[in-house]
Amino acid sequence: MEHISSVHVKPCNIAQSERHNRRDMDYINSLDPAIRYVRTDLMHLNESYVAPGMEGVSLQELYDAIKAMVKEKTGRAMQEKDVEYIGKNGKTKVRQGCSPIRESVVNIKSDTTMADLLRYSERVHERWGIKAIQIHVHKDEGHYENIKDPASWKPNLHAHIIWDWMNHTTGKSYKLKAKDMSEMQDMAAETLAMVRGKRKEETGADHLERNDYILQKQREEMKRLQEEAERAQAKKKAAEAQAAVAEAEKAAVEQQTAAANAEKAAAEQKAKETSEKLAEIEARMKPLEDERKQLVDSIVEMHKEKNKLATSIRSTTNKKLKLEAEILSKGIQSKSLDSQVKSKSAKIEQIDAALQSKNQRMSELDAGIEEKEKKVGELDEQLSNLMLAQQKIQISDDWRENIFRALTALLYAGDDNMKACIKAIQDYACSGRGGRGKQYRSFFADEEAFCIKAFMEYFYKLTHVAAVQTGSLLVWMANELNPISKFSDWEKKNVAREVNDVAIGRYDGRIRRVNGRGGGRGW
Repeated sequence: MEHISSVHVKPCNIAQSERHNRRDMDYINSLDPAIRYVRTDLMHLNESYVAPGMEGVSLQELYDAIKAMVKEKTGRAMQEKDVEYIGKNGKTKVRQGCSPIRESVVNIKSDTTMADLLRYSERVHERWGIKAIQIHVHKDEGHYENIKDPASWKPNLHAHIIWDWMNHTTGKSYKLKAKDMSEMQDMAAETLAMVRGKRKEETGADHLERNDYILQKQREEMKRLQEEAERAQAKKKAAEAQAAVAEAEKAAVEQQTAAANAEKAAAEQKAKETSEKLAEIEARMKPLEDERKQLVDSIVEMHKEKNKLATSIRSTTNKKLKLEAEILSKGIQSKSLDSQVKSKSAKIEQIDAALQSKNQRMSELDAGIEEKEKKVGELDEQLSNLMLAQQKIQISDDWRENIFRALTALLYAGDDNMKACIKAIQDYACSGRGGRGKQYRSFFADEEAFCIKAFMEYFYKLTHVAAVQTGSLLVWMANELNPISKFSDWEKKNVAREVNDVAIGRYDGRIRRVNGRGGGRGW
């Protein structure tokens, strides 16, 4: 099956583009159900790419930054709207406003990857200077050839490429002619391994916007359904002749209904039995809950009684001391007060004994839990020692190969911190060639240094590999996993030196600033 390439470039509708490309749910819910062309059950197949340095930057923020750049470079405000003027021939003409951000809709195949689209955008950048700032692959759009048949779904596989169409050195937009746009079509077909679509001058057809395309398909479907309805009407008489067969089918339906009612009755009986079993379990639980509540209430009441008796003893003792002082001065004995104090003291001793019995049981349970937790801790320590010994065996003489083979797949696939470190190193190394890092960079950003140092410390806890060696591992992996091309010798040496500076502490001041701000963007 031939796959026809197509690239349609137009000014980017900033407000609509981000909502559509990122599949915001408020945007999905706002679509007209009659022409809804997005399947939410396929949205997980979509992919997105954001150019380095553009993370977290909205298209509106980029647009405002370009306006400021144009003003700075040219001394004039950017012309945003179309302007009418009178030409030399006296006719009214229109000078179109600047479109600094533009959007391409590119046809793709089911096996087209983000790497393919990145190669295409790199070729466009090298040819005309235009830079791709976002790429969004959509595999959840399409239409139903028969809206009643889910199997008739026809996907509309495509990607949206958002371009920065400005020359940031001159402050002017790139000017592409018709032959340039045609060359861009050729480049897409070649890079994505697709058949070049027919040129506009050959077909005379304009590109249909998405909704117009869906409406056209639905009109064709309505016409087809209308034709089917007419054919069905022609068969009406033949259907009437089959009334006897329909009666037999009706009897069969009634029989099925009776069977369904029997199944319903069985289900209701099953539900009743289940309800009875649940009630039985609840009945067995209630006495246990009541007994526990009574025990807790009893302990609370005993504590209250003990507190009251203690207060009474203090009051009686004070009275006794006062009377003893009076009796001592008069030579009188205080035997009656001693009797009261002893009586109350005996009562408190009884309450304390009861509380001690209950507290002893709780202490026994606590001791049992503590003993089991201690045993678990001993097992954890033994397992930890075994795992550490295993790691030390695996990380033998050539630690680079052993670490990569044993840990790379697990760490890189499941550790977002490691991915962030690899990306930071790739951006830095490639910055000199106008690639991932754009303009040349002489040091890591604060958050990047924070991320790399944090991973070095984390990796040391796992493997006891020093920070300098971990830095060498990260540089090696960044080179191996670089999606554009391997580092040059100069790039490798340059980035290795900078990562080593992070390891030996030359970035610690910057890292402390990140800590002072409460961490680095989720590193």
